[in-house]
Amino acid sequence: MTEEDREKIYLQIFSATSKSLEDISEGVDTFTPQQTDLYRSQLSALYGLLTDELARLEQGRAIDWLDVKNATHRNGERVKPPSDKVTDTICDATKEGQRRLELKYRLKAMEKVLSALAGRMHRLNQEFIMEGK
Repeated sequence: MTEEDREKIYLQIFSATSKSLEDISEGVDTFTPQQTDLYRSQLSALYGLLTDELARLEQGRAIDWLDVKNATHRNGERVKPPSDKVTDTICDATKEGQRRLELKYRLKAMEKVLSALAGRMHRLNQEFIMEGK
């Protein structure tokens, strides 16, 4: 699946609500049970897609990392291998590395929003139970 395909799916997931992750996180405490459930479902589906993409990028990074680390010749001359930190930086500076970092932090943000939505659903359930007593 290409990045363009993922963007299309991302847009499909959020087309029903037209809310960004920031909008969802800011409005969590005002959502109805139906909205809370809808956003949790949408974010969970998107989380799975992005995690799958991140896994593929991580696999590619492992190969790139070894290529950079094992590059012992530059311009025909023998060179000392870069440190692990320099190798990490070189890999992170690539287009794929930048996408990997973006996904890593986007997924962390999504985890927090999903947790907030779960908390909201729990509070709504508790309110429902208390009203029934």
